[in-house]
Amino acid sequence: MDDAPSAALFVSMLETLVVNELAAQSGWLPNGPVVRHWRDMAKKLEVDAVLLQSDGQSLAVEVKAGADVRPEDLKGMRGYLASVPGATLGLVFYTGERTFQLDERIWAVPISALWAGLLQAPARKRGSA
Repeated sequence: MDDAPSAALFVSMLETLVVNELAAQSGWLPNGPVVRHWRDMAKKLEVDAVLLQSDGQSLAVEVKAGADVRPEDLKGMRGYLASVPGATLGLVFYTGERTFQLDERIWAVPISALWAGLLQAPARKRGSA
């Protein structure tokens, strides 16, 4: 009997892990973003998460289990950025090791960055609540 999860199960678990971590870290921020999902049924596009700011701006998030980011991985992200007012940036979290820019508004970021302090709130000044 093989106890290893199937590839589809692994991908689903990884997406859940990243989205839940984003939701947790958003909760630490004063006026932090709200985490939602986006899907365009007509165009058959989606992104794994959207971080919505109170000012109407948003950031799209896609999670990829691979160590590389391929052009076809960006289809939903590009659709979101092109069609949603206030969409400012897209992040593709992947299992690779380096952060790099994919195009003008889309960046690839290692999933490990979620725990490396790269996306955490800045330290508060002493004496502030």
